[in-house]
Amino acid sequence: MRFGPKDIISVMKNYPIHLRALNKKLFPSRDFYKIIFGEKSVFNSILDEIGEDTINEYLAKELETFNRIRGRTIRGCAYSSGIVSRRQAYVLYGSVRVKKPTTVVESGTGNGYSTAFILKALHTNAKGKLYSIDFPEIEGHHYFPGNFYKEKGGAVIPEGRTSGWLVPEYLRDRLKIITGKSQDVLPKLVQELSSVDFFFHDSEHSYSGMRFEFEQIWPHLISGGILFAHDVNWNKAFTDFAKEVSRKPYFIDGSLGFLMK
Repeated sequence: MRFGPKDIISVMKNYPIHLRALNKKLFPSRDFYKIIFGEKSVFNSILDEIGEDTINEYLAKELETFNRIRGRTIRGCAYSSGIVSRRQAYVLYGSVRVKKPTTVVESGTGNGYSTAFILKALHTNAKGKLYSIDFPEIEGHHYFPGNFYKEKGGAVIPEGRTSGWLVPEYLRDRLKIITGKSQDVLPKLVQELSSVDFFFHDSEHSYSGMRFEFEQIWPHLISGGILFAHDVNWNKAFTDFAKEVSRKPYFIDGSLGFLMK
């Protein structure tokens, strides 16, 4: 991804976000793996399992598509894949492997990188279904300023592709993609599902958007269920919500956190 003057200006304007990210990265929850995996040996074993899987090579090859993508969003952000880091994807994979959820909900499918790892875990478990919500921004398409929240970066889906296009065909039988803004479709979805075992937020990272999703999901999350959230450093929605529900927030690194119900 190219980094130009507009990106430098963006970093300067959003320095509180970067400071919070640095703080969480320097001081992560060192014992987070104990909460989910019990023993570090279990965590390491699962990291080895997914690290050796061919899905890594497949996704890396498909993501080469972004080497040719040039342009900026209407907000002035350079186009990007917007995917989570590989380590974050591994933590999501491992958490699903260990917890063996039946019902998983994800907001913000995007290109489908994290989606693929969640589905890979469900496939290996031979159990569970993923409901993934997305309101995609497509490369080269014209959008009005109000279509997406103002803090949104440059994450886009390549022209000619659809939400979750990275997901290998053999994993799609456990996936249902729901197109629309989370504020519009999540309330109806959780009512239909009744209960949720595992939730991953990666859509609108505004304070109100994150709080909305957390507040919608929490009453439906089973006891022992996990609420994961990406870009928790963008604002205080995650930590504020943790205080309100009296749960300790755990941080994997500078941008991924989780709560246990």
